[in-house]
Amino acid sequence: MTKYVSETGRRDGATRTRFLDAEALAAPGFDAQPAIVQAYVPAVAEYRVYVMDDDVLPVRIATPDRARDPDMRYRAFTNDDFSVADGLAEHAPMLRRYARELGLRYAVFDALPAGKELLVTEVNTNGTWFQWPAPIRSS
Repeated sequence: MTKYVSETGRRDGATRTRFLDAEALAAPGFDAQPAIVQAYVPAVAEYRVYVMDDDVLPVRIATPDRARDPDMRYRAFTNDDFSVADGLAEHAPMLRRYARELGLRYAVFDALPAGKELLVTEVNTNGTWFQWPAPIRSS
């Protein structure tokens, strides 16, 4: 998978997260702007874990169609796709420590469940929550 470093919020597909293979990489005109490249991790949910000083709020986002389209910005979510995640308390100390090591009082970790592990794929220093359903925003 590849995700452009500067997503810019564009909806025209120019910065779309997508699957890549050797053929796509070798194609004439391949757009090689700076990107994050990572192996695909199969999962039926993704997490946005908000760390605010000592408080940790993990949000679970159901993503059953992730294998077809890994770019969350293009999905049609409903309120039922979002919930406060249970079962991530054991990862909270690690995420607090990561935020502190990065010098951040506020950080949003994008993560995927990988068995009993939590695979952090990205750390955002300006992660938002305005798009979440009201019950989660008020958590």
